[in-house]
Amino acid sequence: MEREGSNPPPAAMPWQVPTQSRGGAIHNELMFLADASEQLTGSLDPHTILERLARLSVPFLADWCTVDLIERGAADTMGLLDPLPPPPYGDGPPFAPGVSALDFTPAPAGKPPARPSRAGAAPGLDRQGFADDPKGGRQGASKSAFCRVAAKHVNPGREGLLRAISPDAEERLGIAKVLHSGESELLHELDGEASDEARERAAALEQLGTRSAMAVPLIARGRKLGVLSFGVSESNRIYSADDLVLAAELAHRVALALDNAYLYRKAEEARQSAERSADRAAWLFAVTAALSDAITPPAVLRVLASDVVAAAGAMTAMVALRAGSGGELETVRSTGYLEAQIARFKTFDISADLPLARAVRERQPIFLESDERIGRFEPGFVACCAATGEHAYAAIPLFLEGRVLGAVGFGFSMPQSFSEDDRAFMLALVQQSAQALERARLAALQTEEATHLSHEVLKQMPEAILVTDLEGNIRYWMGEAESIFGYLSEEIVGKSMALLHRAELREEFTGRILQQIADSRTFVGEVPCVRRDGSEVPIEVTAYAVHDQEGRPLFLVGIHRDITDRKRAEEERARFIRVQAARAEAEEAARRFAFLAEVSTALAASLDFTATLQSLARLVIPVLADFCLVDVDDGLGLRHVAVAHVSPLKEPLLRYFHPSRVDGEPGPVARVLRTGRSELYADVRGDVLLHEAMTTDEAAANRELAPLSYLVVALRARGRILGAMSLVSSESGRFFEQADVAFAEEVAHRAALALDNARLYREVQDANRLKDEFLGTVSHELRTPLNAILGWARMMQAGSLDRVAETRALSAIERNAEHQVTLIDELLDASQVVTGTLKIERLAVELTLPVQAAVEAILPSAAGKGVAIETTLDPEGVYVEGDPARLQQVVWHLLSNAVKFSRPGGLVQVHLSQDERFAEVRVSDDGEGISADSLPHVFERFRQGDSSSSGARHHGGLGLGLSIVRHLVELHGGMVRLTSPGPGRGTTCAVQLPLSTGATATALTSAGIAPDPRNPFPRLTGVRVLIADDDPDTLAMLSSVLRRCGAEVSTATSSVEAMKLLETSEPSLLVVDIGMPGEDGYALIHKVRDLLPRKVGRTPALALTAYARTEDRVRALAAGFQMHVPKPIEPIELAAAVKSLATGLSPWSRED
Repeated sequence: MEREGSNPPPAAMPWQVPTQSRGGAIHNELMFLADASEQLTGSLDPHTILERLARLSVPFLADWCTVDLIERGAADTMGLLDPLPPPPYGDGPPFAPGVSALDFTPAPAGKPPARPSRAGAAPGLDRQGFADDPKGGRQGASKSAFCRVAAKHVNPGREGLLRAISPDAEERLGIAKVLHSGESELLHELDGEASDEARERAAALEQLGTRSAMAVPLIARGRKLGVLSFGVSESNRIYSADDLVLAAELAHRVALALDNAYLYRKAEEARQSAERSADRAAWLFAVTAALSDAITPPAVLRVLASDVVAAAGAMTAMVALRAGSGGELETVRSTGYLEAQIARFKTFDISADLPLARAVRERQPIFLESDERIGRFEPGFVACCAATGEHAYAAIPLFLEGRVLGAVGFGFSMPQSFSEDDRAFMLALVQQSAQALERARLAALQTEEATHLSHEVLKQMPEAILVTDLEGNIRYWMGEAESIFGYLSEEIVGKSMALLHRAELREEFTGRILQQIADSRTFVGEVPCVRRDGSEVPIEVTAYAVHDQEGRPLFLVGIHRDITDRKRAEEERARFIRVQAARAEAEEAARRFAFLAEVSTALAASLDFTATLQSLARLVIPVLADFCLVDVDDGLGLRHVAVAHVSPLKEPLLRYFHPSRVDGEPGPVARVLRTGRSELYADVRGDVLLHEAMTTDEAAANRELAPLSYLVVALRARGRILGAMSLVSSESGRFFEQADVAFAEEVAHRAALALDNARLYREVQDANRLKDEFLGTVSHELRTPLNAILGWARMMQAGSLDRVAETRALSAIERNAEHQVTLIDELLDASQVVTGTLKIERLAVELTLPVQAAVEAILPSAAGKGVAIETTLDPEGVYVEGDPARLQQVVWHLLSNAVKFSRPGGLVQVHLSQDERFAEVRVSDDGEGISADSLPHVFERFRQGDSSSSGARHHGGLGLGLSIVRHLVELHGGMVRLTSPGPGRGTTCAVQLPLSTGATATALTSAGIAPDPRNPFPRLTGVRVLIADDDPDTLAMLSSVLRRCGAEVSTATSSVEAMKLLETSEPSLLVVDIGMPGEDGYALIHKVRDLLPRKVGRTPALALTAYARTEDRVRALAAGFQMHVPKPIEPIELAAAVKSLATGLSPWSRED
């Protein structure tokens, strides 16, 4: 049937081929079915399946397509009754938008569809979609049994006809018949000979503008789902049997896809239902556990307002319990509301038009699924719900054994359907809460009864009994609390126990008590408290926590005892103890002072060092210890110098007592001697003082002595540690304390002073003895050469000597005079050492020269004794910085001693060597040697190898040589040491001097070291010399020497006489003795320089003096002399000095 304005044929699908042949058509159909299978099975969403069906069939198979489902339950289950989504393609939606999700029939214009039930298949249909026959048979599906879930037209403007098709037209189109027979049906235009039934179908087709149509049943797993209809309205196509077969194949695939979607949706719903059941079981378990832990009504209400609300998924909650006689309800707990929002519902009558009141009144839960249901109650409730955003509400009564305790209201932020599962779950939650509330109420009653009984009993106790909650707030005020603190029960109950503590200590004590109870369940201690009138009262508190059967704390109990009387008694007792202690301390102090006085008196009774040491050891026994030891370190190791024991029979054991704490380390005594700090070992039982280095005898003695306590103090006096005193307790059972240390140190200090006095006295005695011996030695040594000089001089004066004897006499006189000069030089050097005025001049010196000069000077003496001298000198030259004359003096002293103590025929060896830093002069002999006891004293003044008269006089000498050597070497920055294997085995003395840092050394000839008397006297012709000296012999000798050299000499015996001669003469130079009586040489030179005319006042002057110190030479030069020459002087040296002054040469002087 042709129609005007029909659309042109649609474009071909991608897989279509031209259909000129049947083969091409079959190919297209097969490809269509393959594409349909792939797309329809590729989704489990019913909407997507129907969308793909429309895209596949329109326009390829039909100009329009509809899908009608027979069962509402099937459409609903598959989600096809939900609102239709917007079309994903084309000009219009694939589904009829007029078909509501809650209605199967077309919705009249302007009127929303009614909400149907979601109970499954429509009433009156069997499970296969056939209407029930009242006579027991089946009839076709009723008109209301169909639900059109999809409608698609190639021309979107005509989709309204598909949506608005009437049930009668559906019936005439044969949809019910197709469902009833399960067979596909072709509908098309009919000729005039058609039957009435066919004509009715044609009329229906005409109403849709359809030329030809097909209706195909949707059957899956033997179950009829609905009908799939296709129609041709815009094209000239007429369906054939082949088209019907193709449509049936497509319907089969659509039915399978929809059934799969249905099965998937059912499985998802089952899974979600199982998850909800598991979640609710977990919530019910958690809420039950929380309610079990809540043992008081407030705790149960807290759980109800938190955990139960969360389990129900509610936003707000309100708990109202019956109050008074039960005619009113009181809101005891709420959550999610502001105070102003529920002020109206604090208390309300049971007859009020409120959900909670109705639930209690009717003993039934009230479920309000939407705002419309909420709006049926009183305006105040409606306004409250609007303010909080509640759009659904449930009020559930609290049942317990047929009684209604109250009700719980839950508010929800979204409308709710409240399924049977939802309602059962909330009923179970509220029922658990009702049981927990009653259980807590009964427990509280029991506790209150027990507390009341306890309160009555505790009223009779003398202590204050306080019961508080876990935060320290007072709940019961019992016993003598009122009389102790002054507060009435109504004044203090409900307040914190911190009110009873001093203001500045409240936070500290309250927190400490609660923390200790939480940590250890008990607090015991004294707390300073305050009464109501502000007075303080000392309280002894014993507090503990009371727990339930599961170990959870319920409340705290504190027993408060007023300990004022006890404190007063304790103070009296403490005062008495202090008085007794002070008296005992005073008595002990008096006893110790008396003992110290006794110690001082006893120690001062003797100045003998050894006796003082022994007295010290005896004095401290048994006052301070049971045995005492005094130790000193004499350089050879520690040794006991005095011991004492309370039992004299044990004193021999003390020589084995040598305590040491750790092997390999200094013992207590050694440490005290080194540090000066006392060491106390309060308890040394258990062989603490034993050590592995002990011998068997030492270990046995230590066990026999059985020390208990050990104290070592230093004997210190005037900054020196003289020794150590060890105090040990044993038999007395005493253990030393720190107070004993101070007392022992005081005793040790006094003893040390006595010991130091004894030492000083001994040293003074030794010094006096040495002085006497030295004076005797000096007298002897000086008189011996004088004896020879005087004897030979008198014999020569008597003229009784021939020329040979006279020559011998002169030689003896010269030799003894030189020896006497040497003795005097040593005395002067020793004096300068003692006074610290010995000076040296520092020059770069080649050390070989003074060593050789000293060897040459000693050779005559050595040869006279038959002693050979062997010299080994470093060939490369050894350079040091020093005074060449003093260095020669050092070597000469060493050689002199070596020769002196060598036996006739002995050997003296001299070695000069050097290393990287030092030069060493070593003088060795094979003579008498030195004992070990004498070695430490060889460098002391006035000391000789043997201090006895016989030993000292065996070799002679003053005993000053080595003392001077040590001092001179130290002034040069060096060191000297003397060693000897022992008596009769020789001696070695080594001097080490730092090497010079200069590149070269001053070349010194032997003449520069000592004048050579063989040199000819200088000529002094024309030189006028004035000599002033008070000694006639010296004056005559000097005059003779200078006249022999050709000088004109005038003499004066005093300064006055010299001044007179200077007024009448003009000498070339002056020779003045400094030590003249009256006006000395300094006074004379001052007069010469200041008073005489310029020419005479500038006359060169030579100072001749026995004062040979460096400062003496400086003083002479500063006074106005040009040269300083010490006595005695060699004649040639005098002549050379006069020559140098007379000719204007640079002056030089000899210091020694």
